[in-house]
Amino acid sequence: MAINPLDLPELLRNAPAGIPKTVNNLHTISDVTEQATTSLRVLRGSYAFPWPDAVEGLGLLRVGPFGPCHKCGVGSWARYGTTVLCLVCAKRANGY
Repeated sequence: MAINPLDLPELLRNAPAGIPKTVNNLHTISDVTEQATTSLRVLRGSYAFPWPDAVEGLGLLRVGPFGPCHKCGVGSWARYGTTVLCLVCAKRANGY
């Protein structure tokens, strides 16, 4: 989702609680872009919410053939690298 930096102040004013509502302390276009990216991540969450986008040490989320979770044996299509993980185990691996 592309954002016009000129729209950022309005987007932030209408953002849910927990997202900074001001751009007054941002001095460069890089600061504004970073703030927009961070705010969108908070608003959007994970690419495949509630699944984590990646698991450290295993890799990015991808879909593959149905198989047993590497940790608990529950069936899943989700893979991190080559490791099959169910939702519960993927979230636990990321500290959720």
